[in-house]
Amino acid sequence: MTGPPEPYNPYAPPLHEPGALGTGAHARVLGPLLILGNGSTLPPLCIKCGTPGDRAGGASELASRDERFLYAPAWARLLGPIVRLFVQKRSRFVLPICARCNATWRRWNAIAVLGVLSPLGMLAVSATMVASPRGTDPSSTAFMLAIPVCMLGLSAVFRLRARHVVLATRIDRDETWLRGVHADAMRAAVEAAGEATQPRWHEDAR
Repeated sequence: MTGPPEPYNPYAPPLHEPGALGTGAHARVLGPLLILGNGSTLPPLCIKCGTPGDRAGGASELASRDERFLYAPAWARLLGPIVRLFVQKRSRFVLPICARCNATWRRWNAIAVLGVLSPLGMLAVSATMVASPRGTDPSSTAFMLAIPVCMLGLSAVFRLRARHVVLATRIDRDETWLRGVHADAMRAAVEAAGEATQPRWHEDAR
């Protein structure tokens, strides 16, 4: 199981050659966030545990996870799914990841899907019971009362999932703010983009 990302250490020795992300790519660090230019290619270190490809037995040991990130501001989320659909931003990265971390990511995605379906299923069953000729009975009431409990459980699931995946906390036209990237992977990305070992700290902490 993967623990929380380690703090970024700007004084650690270089992990990657400058310029490896390609011309025009850029990366910098803001606290626990890795800010990447959209479309950048990351160096061959596991995005979650920082294991280099050669240490894992060769670069082929690292999978390439094609991840699509979505982000909508808080106000859009409050206004419902239709508004969110229109204002949300998208970005896409191919993330290097070891087999263990990739399996953990997939497992938590499956748990999150089940967590979302559980309260929806209970709501559907409750609505069916209420609409039945018998009307409201204790079993349908029990299902209705269980829905808030499921929602609290779903919130806990998403909080735990955030420790094992990489999430976008902000996306704009040029950059994506990623949370959950291992400190070594952040440092390698900054170095590979050709930035100084000491990153430029972004002034906007949103």
